[in-house]
Amino acid sequence: MNKNKIAQLIMILIGWLVILIQANASLSIIPNKNCLSRNHIGDCIVQMTAGSNVPATVTIFNNSKRVTASNIHAILPSDWADISQDASNCVVLPPQKSCVLKFLPGNAAHAATSIPIVGTRTSTSYITMEVVASAYTIGGSVTGLTANGLIIQNNGNENLSVPANATSFQFSTPVSEGGSYEVTIVQQPTGLTCSIENASGTDVMANVTNISIICSVPMYTIGGSISGLTTNGLILLNNGSDNLSVPANATSFQFSTLIAAGGSYSVTIQQQPTGLTCTIDNASGTDIMANVTNISIICSATTYTIGGSISGLTANGLVLQNNGSDNLSVAANATSFQFSTP
Repeated sequence: MNKNKIAQLIMILIGWLVILIQANASLSIIPNKNCLSRNHIGDCIVQMTAGSNVPATVTIFNNSKRVTASNIHAILPSDWADISQDASNCVVLPPQKSCVLKFLPGNAAHAATSIPIVGTRTSTSYITMEVVASAYTIGGSVTGLTANGLIIQNNGNENLSVPANATSFQFSTPVSEGGSYEVTIVQQPTGLTCSIENASGTDVMANVTNISIICSVPMYTIGGSISGLTTNGLILLNNGSDNLSVPANATSFQFSTLIAAGGSYSVTIQQQPTGLTCTIDNASGTDIMANVTNISIICSATTYTIGGSISGLTANGLVLQNNGSDNLSVAANATSFQFSTP
Protein backbone atom coordinates (compact mmCIF):
# COMPACT_ATOMS: atom_id res chain seq x y z
CA MET A 1 0.00 0.00 0.00
CA ASN A 2 1.50 3.29 -1.07
CA LYS A 3 1.82 6.33 1.12
CA ASN A 4 -1.02 8.25 -0.62
CA LYS A 5 -3.58 5.55 0.13
CA ILE A 6 -2.42 5.38 3.73
CA ALA A 7 -2.87 9.14 4.04
CA GLN A 8 -6.35 8.93 2.53
CA LEU A 9 -7.36 6.20 4.97
CA ILE A 10 -6.07 8.26 7.86
CA MET A 11 -8.11 11.27 6.74
CA ILE A 12 -11.22 9.12 6.38
CA LEU A 13 -10.72 7.72 9.87
CA ILE A 14 -10.23 11.20 11.29
CA GLY A 15 -13.41 12.36 9.56
CA TRP A 16 -15.40 9.48 11.01
CA LEU A 17 -13.87 10.15 14.41
CA VAL A 18 -14.97 13.80 14.25
CA ILE A 19 -18.45 12.73 13.26
CA LEU A 20 -18.56 10.27 16.14
CA ILE A 21 -17.32 12.92 18.57
CA GLN A 22 -19.92 15.37 17.28
CA ALA A 23 -22.72 12.81 17.22
CA ASN A 24 -24.80 15.16 19.33
CA ALA A 25 -25.22 18.85 18.73
CA SER A 26 -24.25 21.11 21.61
CA LEU A 27 -27.10 23.46 22.47
CA SER A 28 -26.89 26.74 24.36
CA ILE A 29 -29.42 29.30 25.54
CA ILE A 30 -29.19 32.78 24.06
CA PRO A 31 -30.39 35.51 26.47
CA ASN A 32 -33.42 37.47 25.29
CA LYS A 33 -36.02 39.75 26.89
CA ASN A 34 -37.48 36.81 28.81
CA CYS A 35 -34.15 35.70 30.24
CA LEU A 36 -34.05 37.89 33.34
CA SER A 37 -30.69 36.80 34.73
CA ARG A 38 -28.36 33.87 35.12
CA ASN A 39 -28.20 31.90 38.32
CA HIS A 40 -25.12 30.28 39.82
CA ILE A 41 -25.30 27.24 37.53
CA GLY A 42 -25.77 29.27 34.37
CA ASP A 43 -29.48 28.63 33.79
CA CYS A 44 -31.54 31.24 32.01
CA ILE A 45 -34.30 32.32 34.41
CA VAL A 46 -37.65 32.70 32.66
CA GLN A 47 -40.54 34.26 34.56
CA MET A 48 -44.19 34.40 33.52
CA THR A 49 -47.30 35.75 35.23
CA ALA A 50 -50.27 33.46 35.78
CA GLY A 51 -53.40 34.43 33.89
CA SER A 52 -51.61 37.17 31.97
CA ASN A 53 -51.80 35.48 28.57
CA VAL A 54 -48.34 36.95 27.96
CA PRO A 55 -45.97 34.35 26.47
CA ALA A 56 -42.29 33.84 27.21
CA THR A 57 -39.72 32.71 24.68
CA VAL A 58 -36.42 30.87 24.95
CA THR A 59 -33.86 31.09 22.13
CA ILE A 60 -31.85 27.91 21.47
CA PHE A 61 -28.57 27.95 19.51
CA ASN A 62 -26.93 24.93 17.85
CA ASN A 63 -23.20 25.26 18.51
CA SER A 64 -22.34 22.32 16.25
CA LYS A 65 -20.75 22.94 12.86
CA ARG A 66 -21.85 19.60 11.38
CA VAL A 67 -24.76 18.08 13.32
CA THR A 68 -28.35 19.10 12.74
CA ALA A 69 -30.50 18.84 15.86
CA SER A 70 -34.23 18.14 15.74
CA ASN A 71 -37.37 17.92 17.83
CA ILE A 72 -36.04 20.35 20.44
CA HIS A 73 -38.47 20.95 23.31
CA ALA A 74 -38.68 21.50 27.05
CA ILE A 75 -39.72 18.74 29.43
CA LEU A 76 -42.21 20.42 31.77
CA PRO A 77 -43.20 18.89 35.13
CA SER A 78 -46.33 16.78 35.05
CA ASP A 79 -48.23 19.21 37.28
CA TRP A 80 -47.57 22.11 34.88
CA ALA A 81 -50.25 20.96 32.47
CA ASP A 82 -51.80 24.43 32.34
CA ILE A 83 -48.70 25.77 30.53
CA SER A 84 -48.71 25.34 26.76
CA GLN A 85 -45.49 24.94 24.76
CA ASP A 86 -44.98 25.74 21.09
CA ALA A 87 -41.88 23.96 19.76
CA SER A 88 -42.82 24.19 16.09
CA ASN A 89 -39.92 26.55 15.39
CA CYS A 90 -37.43 23.99 16.72
CA VAL A 91 -38.43 20.88 14.77
CA VAL A 92 -35.17 21.12 12.79
CA LEU A 93 -32.18 23.15 13.95
CA PRO A 94 -29.24 23.24 11.51
CA PRO A 95 -25.68 23.85 12.69
CA GLN A 96 -24.89 27.39 13.81
CA LYS A 97 -28.58 28.36 13.72
CA SER A 98 -31.08 29.28 16.42
CA CYS A 99 -34.73 28.54 17.07
CA VAL A 100 -37.33 29.75 19.55
CA LEU A 101 -39.43 27.81 22.05
CA LYS A 102 -42.60 29.61 23.12
CA PHE A 103 -44.47 29.12 26.41
CA LEU A 104 -47.90 30.44 27.39
CA PRO A 105 -48.81 30.51 31.12
CA GLY A 106 -52.05 29.18 32.51
CA ASN A 107 -53.87 30.46 35.58
CA ALA A 108 -51.77 28.68 38.20
CA ALA A 109 -48.55 29.87 39.82
CA HIS A 110 -45.53 27.55 39.83
CA ALA A 111 -42.35 27.80 41.88
CA ALA A 112 -38.99 28.23 40.14
CA THR A 113 -37.97 24.88 38.67
CA SER A 114 -35.05 23.67 36.54
CA ILE A 115 -36.44 22.65 33.15
CA PRO A 116 -34.41 20.45 30.73
CA ILE A 117 -34.26 21.34 27.03
CA VAL A 118 -33.83 18.15 24.98
CA GLY A 119 -34.04 16.93 21.39
CA THR A 120 -32.77 14.40 18.87
CA ARG A 121 -28.97 14.38 18.47
CA THR A 122 -28.56 17.15 21.04
CA SER A 123 -26.99 17.74 24.39
CA THR A 124 -29.32 18.64 27.26
CA SER A 125 -29.53 22.28 28.35
CA TYR A 126 -31.46 23.75 31.25
CA ILE A 127 -33.53 26.83 31.98
CA THR A 128 -35.09 27.89 35.25
CA MET A 129 -38.76 28.71 34.83
CA GLU A 130 -41.34 30.08 37.25
CA VAL A 131 -44.89 31.34 37.00
CA VAL A 132 -45.73 34.02 39.53
CA ALA A 133 -49.23 34.83 40.70
CA SER A 134 -51.00 37.69 38.99
CA ALA A 135 -50.66 41.04 40.75
CA TYR A 136 -53.00 44.02 40.70
CA THR A 137 -52.62 47.72 41.34
CA ILE A 138 -54.30 49.50 44.25
CA GLY A 139 -55.54 53.05 43.69
CA GLY A 140 -58.48 55.37 43.26
CA SER A 141 -59.66 58.97 43.17
CA VAL A 142 -58.93 62.07 45.27
CA THR A 143 -61.19 65.12 45.65
CA GLY A 144 -60.78 68.39 47.52
CA LEU A 145 -57.05 68.01 48.17
CA THR A 146 -55.98 71.66 48.02
CA ALA A 147 -52.92 71.36 50.29
CA ASN A 148 -49.82 69.21 50.65
CA GLY A 149 -49.10 66.82 53.49
CA LEU A 150 -51.42 63.89 52.84
CA ILE A 151 -49.71 60.53 53.42
CA ILE A 152 -51.62 57.28 52.94
CA GLN A 153 -50.56 53.70 53.59
CA ASN A 154 -51.51 50.28 52.25
CA ASN A 155 -51.50 47.17 54.41
CA GLY A 156 -49.56 48.91 57.16
CA ASN A 157 -46.28 49.26 55.29
CA GLU A 158 -46.20 51.06 51.93
CA ASN A 159 -46.49 54.84 52.40
CA LEU A 160 -47.60 57.11 49.57
CA SER A 161 -47.36 60.91 49.70
CA VAL A 162 -50.17 62.52 47.70
CA PRO A 163 -49.47 66.09 46.48
CA ALA A 164 -51.86 69.03 46.52
CA ASN A 165 -54.45 69.08 43.71
CA ALA A 166 -53.99 65.37 42.93
CA THR A 167 -57.14 63.77 41.56
CA SER A 168 -55.98 60.16 41.68
CA PHE A 169 -53.44 57.89 43.38
CA GLN A 170 -51.88 54.47 42.93
CA PHE A 171 -49.52 52.52 45.17
CA SER A 172 -46.35 51.31 43.45
CA THR A 173 -46.47 47.82 44.98
CA PRO A 174 -49.21 45.62 43.47
CA VAL A 175 -51.18 43.04 45.44
CA SER A 176 -51.02 39.39 44.44
CA GLU A 177 -54.10 37.69 43.08
CA GLY A 178 -56.36 36.67 45.93
CA GLY A 179 -54.63 39.08 48.29
CA SER A 180 -56.09 41.92 50.32
CA TYR A 181 -55.60 45.65 50.79
CA GLU A 182 -56.33 48.20 53.52
CA VAL A 183 -55.67 51.87 52.85
CA THR A 184 -55.35 54.21 55.83
CA ILE A 185 -54.37 57.84 56.41
CA VAL A 186 -51.00 58.26 58.14
CA GLN A 187 -50.99 62.06 58.00
CA GLN A 188 -53.71 64.58 57.17
CA PRO A 189 -52.90 67.43 54.77
CA THR A 190 -52.34 70.94 56.12
CA GLY A 191 -55.63 72.54 57.15
CA LEU A 192 -57.77 69.73 55.73
CA THR A 193 -59.43 66.56 56.91
CA CYS A 194 -59.61 63.58 54.54
CA SER A 195 -61.67 60.41 54.79
CA ILE A 196 -61.55 57.20 52.74
CA GLU A 197 -64.39 55.27 51.15
CA ASN A 198 -63.96 51.64 49.98
CA ALA A 199 -60.69 51.58 51.93
CA SER A 200 -60.26 47.81 52.17
CA GLY A 201 -60.96 44.61 50.30
CA THR A 202 -60.06 40.92 50.08
CA ASP A 203 -59.64 38.28 47.37
CA VAL A 204 -58.36 40.79 44.83
CA MET A 205 -58.90 39.56 41.25
CA ALA A 206 -58.49 42.80 39.27
CA ASN A 207 -56.92 46.24 39.52
CA VAL A 208 -58.57 48.22 42.34
CA THR A 209 -59.67 51.69 41.21
CA ASN A 210 -62.71 52.48 43.36
CA ILE A 211 -61.02 53.73 46.53
CA SER A 212 -62.18 57.31 47.12
CA ILE A 213 -60.32 59.89 49.23
CA ILE A 214 -62.45 62.94 50.05
CA CYS A 215 -60.80 66.00 51.61
CA SER A 216 -62.39 69.15 53.02
CA VAL A 217 -61.75 71.98 55.45
CA PRO A 218 -62.45 70.69 59.00
CA MET A 219 -65.72 71.92 60.50
CA TYR A 220 -66.28 72.34 64.23
CA THR A 221 -69.29 72.57 66.52
CA ILE A 222 -70.06 75.53 68.79
CA GLY A 223 -71.68 74.79 72.14
CA GLY A 224 -71.34 74.55 75.89
CA SER A 225 -73.16 74.24 79.22
CA ILE A 226 -76.24 75.87 80.77
CA SER A 227 -77.18 76.22 84.43
CA GLY A 228 -80.24 77.65 86.16
CA LEU A 229 -82.52 77.66 83.12
CA THR A 230 -85.87 76.89 84.75
CA THR A 231 -88.16 78.52 82.16
CA ASN A 232 -88.61 78.67 78.41
CA GLY A 233 -87.89 81.59 76.13
CA LEU A 234 -84.08 81.70 75.89
CA ILE A 235 -82.89 82.35 72.33
CA LEU A 236 -79.18 82.41 71.46
CA LEU A 237 -77.37 83.73 68.38
CA ASN A 238 -73.96 82.84 66.95
CA ASN A 239 -72.20 85.41 64.81
CA GLY A 240 -75.42 87.41 64.59
CA SER A 241 -77.44 84.57 63.08
CA ASP A 242 -78.08 80.83 63.48
CA ASN A 243 -80.86 81.26 66.07
CA LEU A 244 -81.05 78.58 68.73
CA SER A 245 -84.06 78.27 71.04
CA VAL A 246 -83.08 76.58 74.30
CA PRO A 247 -85.86 74.85 76.29
CA ALA A 248 -86.37 75.01 80.05
CA ASN A 249 -84.13 72.74 82.14
CA ALA A 250 -81.57 72.28 79.35
CA THR A 251 -78.04 71.72 80.66
CA SER A 252 -76.19 72.04 77.35
CA PHE A 253 -76.55 73.58 73.91
CA GLN A 254 -74.99 73.32 70.44
CA PHE A 255 -75.59 75.37 67.31
CA SER A 256 -76.52 73.42 64.18
CA THR A 257 -74.25 75.41 61.87
CA LEU A 258 -70.61 74.31 61.96
CA ILE A 259 -67.67 76.71 61.78
CA ALA A 260 -64.71 76.06 59.47
CA ALA A 261 -61.23 75.62 60.89
CA GLY A 262 -59.63 78.99 61.55
CA GLY A 263 -63.01 80.68 61.84
CA SER A 264 -64.51 82.59 64.76
CA TYR A 265 -67.65 82.59 66.89
CA SER A 266 -69.55 85.11 69.00
CA VAL A 267 -72.52 83.89 71.05
CA THR A 268 -75.08 86.43 72.24
CA ILE A 269 -78.51 86.36 73.86
CA GLN A 270 -81.28 87.48 71.54
CA GLN A 271 -84.04 86.86 74.08
CA GLN A 272 -83.95 86.21 77.81
CA PRO A 273 -86.07 83.40 79.27
CA THR A 274 -89.27 84.25 81.14
CA GLY A 275 -88.50 85.63 84.60
CA LEU A 276 -84.79 84.89 84.33
CA THR A 277 -81.63 86.73 83.37
CA CYS A 278 -78.82 84.80 81.68
CA THR A 279 -75.19 85.77 81.16
CA ILE A 280 -72.50 84.14 78.99
CA ASP A 281 -68.91 83.26 79.88
CA ASN A 282 -66.36 82.49 77.10
CA ALA A 283 -68.85 83.87 74.60
CA SER A 284 -66.42 84.41 71.70
CA GLY A 285 -63.24 83.05 70.13
CA THR A 286 -61.12 83.13 66.97
CA ASP A 287 -58.94 80.75 64.92
CA ILE A 288 -60.77 77.68 66.17
CA MET A 289 -59.13 74.30 65.51
CA ALA A 290 -61.42 72.03 67.55
CA ASN A 291 -65.01 71.69 68.69
CA VAL A 292 -65.91 74.50 71.12
CA THR A 293 -67.50 73.16 74.32
CA ASN A 294 -66.49 75.68 77.01
CA ILE A 295 -69.13 78.37 76.52
CA SER A 296 -71.07 78.73 79.79
CA ILE A 297 -74.56 80.21 80.10
CA ILE A 298 -75.64 81.02 83.67
CA CYS A 299 -79.27 81.91 84.37
CA SER A 300 -80.90 83.24 87.53
CA ALA A 301 -84.14 84.90 88.61
CA THR A 302 -84.53 88.43 87.33
CA THR A 303 -84.26 91.04 90.17
CA TYR A 304 -85.24 94.70 90.39
CA THR A 305 -83.95 97.55 92.49
CA ILE A 306 -86.15 99.40 94.98
CA GLY A 307 -85.70 103.15 95.26
CA GLY A 308 -87.12 106.57 94.56
CA SER A 309 -86.82 110.32 95.11
CA ILE A 310 -86.48 112.48 98.22
CA SER A 311 -87.30 116.14 98.74
CA GLY A 312 -86.98 118.51 101.71
CA LEU A 313 -84.52 116.34 103.65
CA THR A 314 -82.38 119.02 105.34
CA ALA A 315 -81.17 116.95 108.28
CA ASN A 316 -79.57 113.59 108.96
CA GLY A 317 -81.19 110.70 110.79
CA LEU A 318 -83.64 109.32 108.24
CA VAL A 319 -83.58 105.48 108.20
CA LEU A 320 -85.71 103.53 105.71
CA GLN A 321 -86.52 99.80 105.72
CA ASN A 322 -87.78 97.40 103.03
CA ASN A 323 -89.84 94.35 103.87
CA GLY A 324 -89.05 94.73 107.56
CA SER A 325 -85.30 94.59 107.05
CA ASP A 326 -82.55 95.94 104.79
CA ASN A 327 -82.21 99.21 106.69
CA LEU A 328 -81.05 102.23 104.65
CA SER A 329 -79.74 105.45 106.27
CA VAL A 330 -80.37 108.48 104.09
CA ALA A 331 -78.12 111.50 104.48
CA ALA A 332 -79.30 115.11 104.72
CA ASN A 333 -80.04 116.83 101.41
CA ALA A 334 -80.34 113.49 99.53
CA THR A 335 -82.68 113.69 96.57
CA SER A 336 -82.93 109.93 95.83
CA PHE A 337 -82.46 106.52 97.46
CA GLN A 338 -82.06 102.84 96.52
CA PHE A 339 -81.95 99.76 98.69
CA SER A 340 -78.85 97.63 98.20
CA THR A 341 -80.81 94.38 98.13
CA PRO A 342 -82.80 94.01 94.93
